[in-house]
Amino acid sequence: MADKTKYATFLLSGILFGIPAVNIQEVLELQTIVRVPLSRSTFPGMINLRGQILPVINLHEYLQLADSDGPQAAEKQMAVVRMPDGLLTFLIDRVGAILDVDSSSYEEPSETFKASIREVVKHMCKLDRQILLVLDLDRLARCLTAVSSVAS
Repeated sequence: MADKTKYATFLLSGILFGIPAVNIQEVLELQTIVRVPLSRSTFPGMINLRGQILPVINLHEYLQLADSDGPQAAEKQMAVVRMPDGLLTFLIDRVGAILDVDSSSYEEPSETFKASIREVVKHMCKLDRQILLVLDLDRLARCLTAVSSVAS
């Protein structure tokens, strides 16, 4: 019998991504982002969440995906995520469902994905109507740290 894991899913440029549901603290409507001078587009700024200052990560930029423009751009959401070294806020197009995924459906990420996606995707899962890309939060945290140290 294969193990099942609950994944919180979200959409970025029409692609379904997931992270372990236990790592989601909350989902927010788009908050005011205070820009940080000289920061890269991957890090557009910070939000104040009930007195706690949290960095915002633009996953569109980091994963080199087309950012959603037009009427839906104003409907973006934010996911507050428990990362290995603390909380981060991911700027996402919209939140999806919580899915139970059987570990027997895990596959290696396809070589057809951009390198920026492959380097942070733990595995992909073929669902009935789409593919779920499961992010590796440890690897993503290391990559984000490397990018932010280069930006300094």
